[in-house]
Amino acid sequence: MNPIITYITTDLTTNNNFNYVRAVQGDNQTRYVHITLLDNQIPYNLSDIEPVLRGDKPDGTTIFNHCEISDDGKIIVELTSQILASAGTGKYEIALYKTNGQNEVLTSFPFNIYVSPASFNVDNITSSNEFTELSDIIKNIDTINQNVESAKDSAKNAELSANQAATSAADASDSASQAGLSAADALSSSELSKSWAIGETGMREGEDTDNSKYYSQLSSDHMDTTKSYMDMTEVYKNETALLQESASDSANAASDKAADALNYAELSKSYAIGTEGTVREGDASDNSYYYSLQSASSARRASDLLNQIDEKTQNSLKQIEDALASTTPQFYFDHTSGMLSYSGGRFHWTLNNNGHLLWEVTI
Repeated sequence: MNPIITYITTDLTTNNNFNYVRAVQGDNQTRYVHITLLDNQIPYNLSDIEPVLRGDKPDGTTIFNHCEISDDGKIIVELTSQILASAGTGKYEIALYKTNGQNEVLTSFPFNIYVSPASFNVDNITSSNEFTELSDIIKNIDTINQNVESAKDSAKNAELSANQAATSAADASDSASQAGLSAADALSSSELSKSWAIGETGMREGEDTDNSKYYSQLSSDHMDTTKSYMDMTEVYKNETALLQESASDSANAASDKAADALNYAELSKSYAIGTEGTVREGDASDNSYYYSLQSASSARRASDLLNQIDEKTQNSLKQIEDALASTTPQFYFDHTSGMLSYSGGRFHWTLNNNGHLLWEVTI
């Protein structure tokens, strides 16, 4: 079956929110992502680098998986069955670890992997944490133990070869000092000593891989490899501790947020309809519902009062109009008699001694 490969490019100096990888839930060993890492648009040097995919799936479980590096310098990410076990969008990043024993770590900006829900029943798919990198470390520990044992064996063989060389050297010395032995015997013993020490004499079959120098170098190589594995193990151990701490912090934060949400919900209820004083003292009469009832009652009383005021105002206006109608006189001039007359109104007219016409309103 041909694998499905998605190619993305991410620059270590720029956020890459546009990178979005799509896959299908339940797929296994068929989908891969080839990532080109850049440094300011220049391909990043991946020499002595151990790439790791790490992140959280949509359901919150964690991925910490080893990645391969292709011959053309791309990071190969296998979308394992666990990465594709949970439908939804997961956020991931590539962490680059130095393999030279230094605790150097460089992380890419996050990118998303969207897992489309499968059309079949996925109840039989169990989503869990996946740590292939840590699994490899466990395997490497076995390799370390084997290397340590090999180093011990090589050291023993080197010691034996050194002893053989010393014996041969002593034989050579004895041969040289004994008058009864020829110079050829002394030379032969000297060559045999060299053979056990560094080889390169042709006196023994396989002497180039069976001598003190070879076993010493082999022991040193095993110890260097062991040290490299131990350094990487320490780096991953620290990284795992950080991941565990981050997961714990996230869980605690989620718990705190849930508690806050519950408290805010109760407080909201207290201000909305009251809780009989359970949440806030006096909230039975200090809430929106209570005040709405009071507002409605006040509105009814205000309406009744306005109606009363309006009725009284109308009565007052009627009385004023009646009063004005009854006290307003109408004057008439009689052209025949030349007399000024009036009708209506409540006026009393008098003529004083000076001949002035006086008037007053009568009640």
